[in-house]
Amino acid sequence: MSDLGRRVERLSAQPQRAVEIRIARLVLSGVPLTQSQSHRLGAAVAAELERLGRTSGWPRDAADRTLPAAFAPAVTIASEPTAPRALATLGRDIARSIYVALAEVR
Repeated sequence: MSDLGRRVERLSAQPQRAVEIRIARLVLSGVPLTQSQSHRLGAAVAAELERLGRTSGWPRDAADRTLPAAFAPAVTIASEPTAPRALATLGRDIARSIYVALAEVR
């Protein structure tokens, strides 16, 4: 299991709470996405964040914070990151990284 996977698993013991996440800008350096691909990636990120919140709960004080920026753990990008299947995987990995970042920002 990856380090990121272990951190997500560790957070799963937290109680569930209502959290609204707004991501104004997500920067992926070196990944040329069309507008359609960008929307699919965003949908994959949103779906995984929703799933994580529903199944694992949210970090203890995530609902009480506003973050101007968060630096999430790195994710691995496939050699063909714009393929539909790779976008879905990348979206899940980004969401998991964001989830972990929420727990680590104090």
